[in-house]
Amino acid sequence: MHFPIETVVLVGYLDSLFVEGRAREVTPLRVVPETLNRLHAEAMREHARRSALLVREDGEWNPTPDWRLDRHVIRVALYLRERFGIEPGDRVALLAELRPEWLIADLAALGLGAVSVAIDPRLRGDELTAVLEDAAPRVTFASAGSLSRLESFDGRAPPHGELIALDPVATAGATPLHVLLEMGGTLDTPERAQAYRAKARSFGPDQPAVRDYRRMSDGGWERVDSCQGEVIERLRAGWLREPGRSGDVAYVCDPTISPAARLALYAFLGDGYTTTALAPVDWELSDLAALRPTKIVAPAALLAEAVGAGRGRRGIRAALGGRARWIASIDPLDSGLADRLAVVEVVGPAPS
Repeated sequence: MHFPIETVVLVGYLDSLFVEGRAREVTPLRVVPETLNRLHAEAMREHARRSALLVREDGEWNPTPDWRLDRHVIRVALYLRERFGIEPGDRVALLAELRPEWLIADLAALGLGAVSVAIDPRLRGDELTAVLEDAAPRVTFASAGSLSRLESFDGRAPPHGELIALDPVATAGATPLHVLLEMGGTLDTPERAQAYRAKARSFGPDQPAVRDYRRMSDGGWERVDSCQGEVIERLRAGWLREPGRSGDVAYVCDPTISPAARLALYAFLGDGYTTTALAPVDWELSDLAALRPTKIVAPAALLAEAVGAGRGRRGIRAALGGRARWIASIDPLDSGLADRLAVVEVVGPAPS
């Protein structure tokens, strides 16, 4: 799903809008910066890749250029700050499946110094209530399904702050994201955008950044808070150990948006080279053959299906798309499946 971008006449200010098809020499990411905001800013500086994200719609994989992603992040951030008064340390909840709009909202919150709270979109009833009450967000971005679950509380909905609907649906009390982007476009002046970028880069490694909730063995929930520097250290130790290469394609499939998948998204976007395909909830094995990814982050069930579809080492490699340099599982692999997947380097379970 893409949103319209208004015609821009300030060529010097938005030079990046016109480099999508231009070949550029890009310096590899030699030194990982100290914060997520700086990692994102450096990746957006060159626009080396034609597409930062891919999303499957009506059977087709549609691209989102990185310059478009960057503009949407800025416009959402400006709206959150100017209209909702979001300040550093405030919490912004993301209650939706993995999709470009999820990442836009996430990066916008981080850029404001807010805490981006990922909530499993499959939660219902008391579990959803408990997590939202603990998070107490100022703003919640929600998909259509999540909004329906919030409405089902019949006036007893847990605190969610201002609601932003990721889908263009008429929901009482929710602002559709496309409306927010249009209004954010009116705020997107050179002065405001540059001030936003400068402020985002100014936050240090100790700035609170992300919150995740993990289910415990006793059925309860564990809250995990991380500052920008802690997330960067995990990226250095895991996902960013191998530099991205021109033409890399990553396939990320995670219905829960686990901490591991979240780190993978930051790394793939931040390396400046990788195009990341965001798998829909109804993932299909044929996606791997169509995309031919060099990196795969997926549930063990999908990897098992690929192994079952392939015969022998070549067959398994072909079922994984034929180009994979490594794969990572978001949940534990049994020894038999891990052995059969060894035709490709397995980083598994995915580092979190």
